[in-house]
Amino acid sequence: MTILLLLMGLPASGKSSLRLRLQTAHPELIESTSFDEFRMTMQTCSTANARENRKAFQRDVESRIISKSPADKIWIIEDIFYLKSMRRPFSRISRRRHLKYGVVNLKVSPSEAIRRNSGRNSDEKQREETIWRVFEEMESPEHSTEISIDLEQEEAGLIGLEEVLGRLGIRMDERKDSKELVMKKILDVKTRRLVSQLIQNDRFLDGQKLSVARKMLISSPDLNELSCVELKEKLLDLYDKS
Repeated sequence: MTILLLLMGLPASGKSSLRLRLQTAHPELIESTSFDEFRMTMQTCSTANARENRKAFQRDVESRIISKSPADKIWIIEDIFYLKSMRRPFSRISRRRHLKYGVVNLKVSPSEAIRRNSGRNSDEKQREETIWRVFEEMESPEHSTEISIDLEQEEAGLIGLEEVLGRLGIRMDERKDSKELVMKKILDVKTRRLVSQLIQNDRFLDGQKLSVARKMLISSPDLNELSCVELKEKLLDLYDKS
């Protein structure tokens, strides 16, 4: 199951901190980007054509999602997203690509955002009037039309991925089957390598019999915690018994 999460809020509301913290905690699961990062990497972006820049960002996000398909991923997309029209294209992407979708709205006061903004590097700072304008024009998600949660400042500094998904109504166990499938694939690769190594090291072993023993092994429960040495021992034990 792939999930698309939008991270929205005032400039300097803590969006990047939350996004990077979650990604650091789950690097194998989470892919993330932000509009600011996209602008920094794209030479074609210009402040004079913000609408086209955002369209290019939307296309880039969808292209990246497609390139990772069908891998199970959680995509966290960060931007101010203060207008519904900014969020709508990503909602459409989620429907088009059959993704779970949710919005995480970071709530801070304009004064707190301005305080945080004052400590930023000069190339990251926003004008105070920009922060006030975004606050005044903010179109917060309506729970009747968008699956969303609000996070206050203290919550955003502590919340984990499981709770974010849980509050959005996306249960972690919906990804259980996918996780088990990944583990089975890993086990399949490991045991195939073991069979190959055993045959190379001992020409007297029966390859067909060893293959049957491997199939019996991977159908056994509770193998994911075993080391390669332990898997080898179990494989040879099944070989001798078959």
